[in-house]
Amino acid sequence: MADPGNISLAVTALRLGAGAAFGGVVGVERELDGHDAGLRTHILLALGSALFGVLSVGAFHSFQADRNSTNVTLDPTRIAAYVAAGVGFLGGGAILKRGEQVRGLTTAASLWVVAAVGLAAGLGFWSGAVVATVIAGAVLLAGPLLRRLVPRGRRHPTAEQTSARPKTLPPVESLKGLAALVEQRGNLYLRWSDGSSSDLETTSRDELTGMELPGLPASALGTESWWPDTSELWVARRLYECEHVQGRKPGTRPWLLAGQECGRGPSNEPLICNVEPIAWVNPAASDEARKLIDQINPYWASPDHTEP
Repeated sequence: MADPGNISLAVTALRLGAGAAFGGVVGVERELDGHDAGLRTHILLALGSALFGVLSVGAFHSFQADRNSTNVTLDPTRIAAYVAAGVGFLGGGAILKRGEQVRGLTTAASLWVVAAVGLAAGLGFWSGAVVATVIAGAVLLAGPLLRRLVPRGRRHPTAEQTSARPKTLPPVESLKGLAALVEQRGNLYLRWSDGSSSDLETTSRDELTGMELPGLPASALGTESWWPDTSELWVARRLYECEHVQGRKPGTRPWLLAGQECGRGPSNEPLICNVEPIAWVNPAASDEARKLIDQINPYWASPDHTEP
């Protein structure tokens, strides 16, 4: 049994099956990494592209004729051209902008690649389909290793970011002043690092895995409505906790920031986009927080959590 293009059913099935399989090989990594465009999306896209390839070489055979007998020109390569254009809609849907971070570029690129791989399989260009599948799969699977070997450089701030960023941050001198600022501004966040300038000009990454984060990890300082005591005690507790969790690296200190939560980190910490640096937290305020916690619970205020 053959189709009008003299391509047998077995060959057609082989090309379509191979295209779907090649797309699945690339899509496995995206599925394991938790992306919306995962295994099924890549398989279906490659299968569709393979079918367009088979159509290009096999579905128009009955319309072919000598040029002397017709003035109609057939150009099957136009089908392949429209596959490349059509997959752009899927790629565009995979790209998301969250604050200053752009997500989904790799997934969009993998969709574009599997479309080409599926088309190559449909046309019977096996060497190109196989080699492209191997290279694409290797690049995606080696992503974490490549990120560790070749760390991303500093991002240059835009003109708006540079003009909006304060040259020097004012200090918050006391715990009372910090609590008052939190009450006045509402949702403020605390981060312990070497400063806002370096944090905002580099890509945020998870320290354990090296994975890129969509925002800057920070700790919320806003007092919860159920809190029965003063906001000063709440802020003292948050400041103390952040110091023990984040402030263990030499040369780091706490600073305040405002912004928009654009996600949660691996430890369920808020990830902040559109960051606005507010102020440094003076060491005197940290000392006051530590003393206040020490009065309430000496066990937790001790550096090694030993009984006094």
